[in-house]
Amino acid sequence: MEASYFAMCLLIPRKLISEDLIKMASEGKDLLDDKHLVRLADKYQVPIMVMTNRIRELLNEDDILRLDIEHAIRDRYKKEN
Repeated sequence: MEASYFAMCLLIPRKLISEDLIKMASEGKDLLDDKHLVRLADKYQVPIMVMTNRIRELLNEDDILRLDIEHAIRDRYKKEN
């Protein structure tokens, strides 16, 4: 189990995927929509399930990332209204 977690972190670095998730949120994209998950999985060359697990793991453990995503969504909403 530890080896697969290490591999997931190596293939999908926290900093890079966090930047992608914040950008997606600022563009109004649903972070767990299948088509967006497929694009991210292709970008990082990992199976969709691995990408889904990494995103869920980050959103569950990283309060700062969650706040950054919430701010990106709020800023987009303000610009639209």
